[in-house]
Amino acid sequence: MIVTVAQLITLAADTIGAINVEEGPTAAELSTGLARLNMMLDAWSVDTLTVRGALLENFPIVGGTYSYTIGIGATFNTPKPSDITEAFIRDTNNLDTPLDVVSEDEWMSYSDKAFSPARPESLYYDKGPPQQATQEGIVWIYPIPDQGYTLFFGEQAPLTEFSNLTDVVSFEAAYYEALLYNLAVRLFRSYFKHSQPIPADIVEMARESMRTIERMNDERQHMVSDVPRTRGPYNIYTDQ
Repeated sequence: MIVTVAQLITLAADTIGAINVEEGPTAAELSTGLARLNMMLDAWSVDTLTVRGALLENFPIVGGTYSYTIGIGATFNTPKPSDITEAFIRDTNNLDTPLDVVSEDEWMSYSDKAFSPARPESLYYDKGPPQQATQEGIVWIYPIPDQGYTLFFGEQAPLTEFSNLTDVVSFEAAYYEALLYNLAVRLFRSYFKHSQPIPADIVEMARESMRTIERMNDERQHMVSDVPRTRGPYNIYTDQ
């Protein structure tokens, strides 16, 4: 399915009965729709059930340096992630060592952050303040790397905003209905007074389409018990 941003906005406006799809929205309405669509994508970006899995990226780290900025134009030149969920380092012999991704409290508990150089063991991601002229975070490595490594980390990367009305909406098929109906809900107040409620069927379609995305992206967890005399992992869903 090939749909442009302009077509998606037009369909959303038509869904709420704001325009005649054959006539299309005005330039100002398209501009408003683009802004609301990008805001919606930004909101979805921080939800692990909306964005499936982690994007694996890698960057070099050098001996003696244990902090690295991350963001567009930063040391790690990539869009600032919402979160870093997993990490490991690879040495010059292609041997990998997993890193513990620690919380702020755990990072603050380290009394020797400037510890003598050694093979890194953990990573802390400081997301920085939410309002910045240039969105950047800081990746901290502990202890200080004793040599150069390649750092790999899984991140929850933001969804890419659209720049132009002619951009193609390139999502998996299951996302199109969620994009359409949730954008329709967000556009409703641009056309109708607050005294007029959003039609219940449109609200329900927006919710149900999001539930479909969440079910698709949900990763089932398996609990492992270390209690003696148990055999294998325990599945909390089947009770086996």
